[in-house]
Amino acid sequence: MVLPAIHARLALDRPPPPPPKPAVKEVVPLTDADYQAMYTDSAKKATYAAVGLLGVGMISPTAAFSSMLSTFALSGVIGYQVVWGVAHSLHSPLMAVTNAISGMTAVGGIYLTPTPTRTPTPTPTPTPTLTRTLTLTLPLTRWAASTSWAAA
Repeated sequence: MVLPAIHARLALDRPPPPPPKPAVKEVVPLTDADYQAMYTDSAKKATYAAVGLLGVGMISPTAAFSSMLSTFALSGVIGYQVVWGVAHSLHSPLMAVTNAISGMTAVGGIYLTPTPTRTPTPTPTPTPTLTRTLTLTLPLTRWAASTSWAAA
């Protein structure tokens, strides 16, 4: 009576058999007409994109708008190619660095955005070394002369 119970328990502990392997698909070689169709489709897409870019350039309000729009579009295409070209194991570390850089850019942009109570800090103009040295040392000299230990 104990043996059937042990046999049933062992049968439950076994893993299921592996699924059957899918049938191998037959590789069909491409003909010259197939290659020509692929290149023709690619050329059509490039032509449509170029005509669209020319159209936007013709109706754009200023040349700066066209320049910024084309830069934005090219950066989008390049970014897409770069992200999809990264190996799977490197994707997470690279995305972490990219997110950190984007965060720093956003914080810098927020800092430089003028508000009603604060205007952006102007960049200081470079001063000659002598002026900087005098600006830093004269107050210290006056302070040192006014102390009791300097007079002694």
